[in-house]
Formats: sequence, C-alpha cells, structure tokens
Amino acid sequence: MREPTSSAAPDTSGGGNLHPDLIRIARATYHTYLNDRERTGQVRRDHRDRPLGVAVDRVSHRATVILDTTQPLLPQEYLVPLHLIDPNDLRGGA
Repeated sequence: MREPTSSAAPDTSGGGNLHPDLIRIARATYHTYLNDRERTGQVRRDHRDRPLGVAVDRVSHRATVILDTTQPLLPQEYLVPLHLIDPNDLRGGA
C-alpha cells in the first residue's frame, strides 16, 4: 500500500481528504472491535456507547478505536469518523 501523498495536517473534519486505504483499515478495525464486544457479551446499549471513530497511523497503519473526545491523536494519525466507517451509524448526521 502506498502512503497518502497529502502533506497537509490530518483531516478530522469528515474525511474528505482521507486516503481510501485508511478508511479500509479503519473499517476493518471497527468491525473487529464490534465482533470482540459481541463475543465477550459487551453489547452496545445505545448510541452513546458507540466510538467516535478510528485513528489510523498513516505510516505504520496501526489503528485504534477512539471512544472518548479526550483521546489525543498523534501527529501522524488521521481520525476516520464513524460515519465513513459505518454509513448506517445513528450519529452520522448529528
């Protein structure tokens, strides 16, 4: 996979400039997160239990589910918002 060519600051506004591979990595990470929660019996009760998105490191491709607005992003990380990962998300328009 080639690295995104943008030299701009990470786009956290809604994913307009995110490389498709970063969205693919975020989607796979999010689905793993959901499967693990289901497997361990930690089912979501409502939309407040949903993550905000997935932070993906553009160099290492390491991804982390972001659960809280206080979780900082590293300079090389992009936040892929949940509405790009799961278009059926309840918070997509809110």
